[in-house]
Amino acid sequence: MRDESMIGIGEAAEISGLSIQQIRYMERLGLIDPIRLVFKARQDRLYSKADLALLKSTKACMDLHRCRISETKHFKEEQR
Repeated sequence: MRDESMIGIGEAAEISGLSIQQIRYMERLGLIDPIRLVFKARQDRLYSKADLALLKSTKACMDLHRCRISETKHFKEEQR
């Protein structure tokens, strides 16, 4: 059963203002690590409220500083 506080990648993209491709790119860079559910041949990514906050802050950083996703990685590292 799916936790209702978790959302799929399409909804995460819509809420954050990022595209699905941008979110997947963030995953490849290690900026975000969604929960992955595998059922038969299908794999779903589920995002928490914390993940969604990170997506939104990344989008805001990109808009504010006119930078690329790869350039926002140091902002996340500074927050640790």
